[in-house]
Amino acid sequence: MLELVQLSSLANRFPHQLSGGQQQRVALARALAIQPRVLLLDEPLSALDAKVRASLREEIRRIQRELGITTLFVTHDQHEALAISDRVGVMANGCLEQLSTPTEVYRSPATPFVARFVGSMNELPAVVRSDGDLDIAGAVVPAGSITGAAGERVMLLIRPEDVTLVTGPLAHAATLSGSVVNRSFHGASFDVVVRVDGVDSLVTTTCPGAADLDVRHGDTVGLRFSTDRVIVETIR
Repeated sequence: MLELVQLSSLANRFPHQLSGGQQQRVALARALAIQPRVLLLDEPLSALDAKVRASLREEIRRIQRELGITTLFVTHDQHEALAISDRVGVMANGCLEQLSTPTEVYRSPATPFVARFVGSMNELPAVVRSDGDLDIAGAVVPAGSITGAAGERVMLLIRPEDVTLVTGPLAHAATLSGSVVNRSFHGASFDVVVRVDGVDSLVTTTCPGAADLDVRHGDTVGLRFSTDRVIVETIR
């Protein structure tokens, strides 16, 4: 068991003499020693720092595949759930809202709750026009696959990475325009918050190499998105 969890070199130590990540490996070895048919892991990485969490998460996945044991992994960390699972179950008020692959849960949420709960989601209010198109903050947006009765109020749920940020002279010609209220750098990407008619929308844009994103607080920018990637909720 120690060899399986890569602790053979520390076999002569007591668990209290080990680091937090190593203690979790000991706990995993103890659980596996009885050869269970199902392994239950309840928030096993919650007390660890980010790098140790990522490393141990991959170790758990390796061990699970090596042993071929059914594992139920309970976590509030969505990145953890999507990265480690074959199937993800999202629960609300004791009910299972969706049970499917991580990709399906993220890209094709079964309910608005799942859409909002898993990952980040922009919410843009819109009204269906008499010609079938959408009115968003006074801008006319082709409805695409979105259908509804004239005058119907809907909420458009859009992933930040499905929104394209338009800067410079083309900003005013984009689908929507607004002003930048915040910008944060995450290494490979930027998160930009754009306020459109009083509604804040998050845009995640990749940053290739060492390139910078030349937008500042207060700048006018444009937003574009495809309605094919939009989840629609009727406002009652």
